[in-house]
Amino acid sequence: MSVAGSTARPQPFRRDRAVVASYPRYANAAKAVRRLCFDGLPIEAISVIGRNLDTAEGIGIYLPADTGAEEDRQIAAFRRMLEGAFDEASVPIGCYSLPRVGSVLVIGPLAEQIGRASETPAVALFNGLTAVGMPDEQAPKLQERLKSGYLLVIFHGSAAEAERAHYLLRGTAHAHLQMYSA
Repeated sequence: MSVAGSTARPQPFRRDRAVVASYPRYANAAKAVRRLCFDGLPIEAISVIGRNLDTAEGIGIYLPADTGAEEDRQIAAFRRMLEGAFDEASVPIGCYSLPRVGSVLVIGPLAEQIGRASETPAVALFNGLTAVGMPDEQAPKLQERLKSGYLLVIFHGSAAEAERAHYLLRGTAHAHLQMYSA
């Protein structure tokens, strides 16, 4: 039911399918996001989640703290990707604290969902992922990946878009890749 004159925003995280890939390095996650975007998939349908993040001064995005030279190089590549892709699209970004994980940065439609939810960030994130078909037993696995420092790249889309995203992400340096359907 719609109300006359209302302009409800679409909910990208409530689409038919989700593709979830985990990456041990920021550079790998950045390449995955660029690959999806360069193939024409909408940046507004991509969420990225990472942990132990601090605000980078003056640029309005978040970067991990306490990094070495190699991590700094990878973070710089990820930062360029964020500034080039996410900032142009005005994608929501939020920083939340999750039990047993710590602070996490969430970019994309899941950030907006968590920010508007009445429940805790952990429950809102879990609900967002189960809404696209992630089985309940997968939540602890994703939680462990986040706790171990992995980044999650999540594409939310139609069945055809998700198939395309899954195909594209298979060719990336992911540690885990899974497609879920609602």
